[in-house]
This record gives sequence, structure tokens and C-alpha cells, in this order.
Amino acid sequence: MKQTTLFLTATLLGQALVSGESVTVDSQADWEKAIASSNGVAVANGTVSPNGKTGQLKTKLKRFDRKRSALSLTIRQSPIWQNWIPIENLGPENLRDAPVLLTVGPGNYWMFGRYGNNKPKAKRGEQAKRLVSFTPHEAKLEGFDMPLQTTRFPN
Repeated sequence: MKQTTLFLTATLLGQALVSGESVTVDSQADWEKAIASSNGVAVANGTVSPNGKTGQLKTKLKRFDRKRSALSLTIRQSPIWQNWIPIENLGPENLRDAPVLLTVGPGNYWMFGRYGNNKPKAKRGEQAKRLVSFTPHEAKLEGFDMPLQTTRFPN
């Protein structure tokens, strides 16, 4: 079973604007004091991890005598990747970075991200190969309002 470990360092209601007091939850004792209820999660060594595929965690609300505003709220994901297996690029060859995978159903997915032109580059002393001409066609995805087009690159 794949398990994602989240290291949640939370400044629950942040640093108070008036007094500069901060509320930080990042140690085991801090977490034990701050948890109102939990279901399907384990708290160990300052991290909260789901025991199964999902988990819920509800923290206590920090109350103050006077009204205050949170200056910041920080939630960080752990650098520990217990189920990470490196794979080759599974998107189109022109997908550069910031990929987002939208799964509609089995074998039906859309890949969004920053795409490059993927023009062939010439080696020293050679001419670059010409790309075959391509005309994009309009594509539709139910519930997605942004205009979409096909590309020369296969899924």
C-alpha cells in the first residue's frame, strides 16, 4: 500500500499582528495538544501520515482574548517520499514543466502544463530537420471552458 507522508508544520492562526505572538505546531507534543480529532492518521516524530489511502485530521481552534488576524499559515509537504519511483516522462515529448494530469476515466486523461516548441535542433555542421506541417483541431472536454486544441504529439 502506498503511503504518503505529510510533514505539516502549521502556524494554525499565525503570528498575531498586535503582540507578535506566534502559534507553531511542529513537534510531537505540539501535535498531541493541537489535535481535536483524527481518523485514519498517525502522528509520529512531528509528522502526520495517513494509515491507509485517506485520512482526516481536525485541529483545535486557538482562541485569544482580543480579535486577531493571522499573518501567515504555512503547511509543508515532507521531503520524505516513501513511495516515489522514478519514471521516464509520461507526457507528450514537448511538455516542459509544471505538468498537471487530469484523469477523466481509465485510459482517458488530459495533460496540462508549459509546453515547448520541440523544434529539432541541428548538430554542428548539419541542418535541422523540418517538421511535418500540422494543423491543430479544436478539442472539447465536458466541464472545461477554456479553448483546447490537438497537438502533433501523441498521448
